[in-house]
Amino acid sequence: SDARARYVLSILPPRGADWNTETYEDFKTSLQDDLVPTSKEKKYVINNLTTIARENKACHAEVVAAIVTRLAEAEPANKMDVWYLIDNICKRVGGRYVAAFQAVLPELVASEMPRDAKHRAKAQKLVDTWGKVFPKRIEEIRQRFAGGAWDDSGDYVPR
Repeated sequence: SDARARYVLSILPPRGADWNTETYEDFKTSLQDDLVPTSKEKKYVINNLTTIARENKACHAEVVAAIVTRLAEAEPANKMDVWYLIDNICKRVGGRYVAAFQAVLPELVASEMPRDAKHRAKAQKLVDTWGKVFPKRIEEIRQRFAGGAWDDSGDYVPR
């Protein structure tokens, strides 16, 4: 929903004076064009996007913002693919990406992690692998995944 997308975008850090709009737009376009539910080679696409993220470490804020924007806009069927990309970037590139995602992960998990019957087990497996990746916030992430704050219409309600 629009309210959920606005909420997710509100948790991102403000854009600094050195913001690179071109990198943000390019990465966002790649996400929209390549990481879609109908993609046959999702693992290849995720690895390719991870390589692009590695090559753009200096613009990590832009890459993270593009991914978070995509996560907020994605259809439920596509959200796990975006989560797998976040996971891959944090585990394979690390550094600035871990710090940037860790800052917003509890809120993202609460608002954007699928909890429907089809995806809940996959999402839980992913969260279970994050103890060593996000040690400072893993308990909060687990609590947010277990609890969440969804209303009856399926929209996230910030607490």
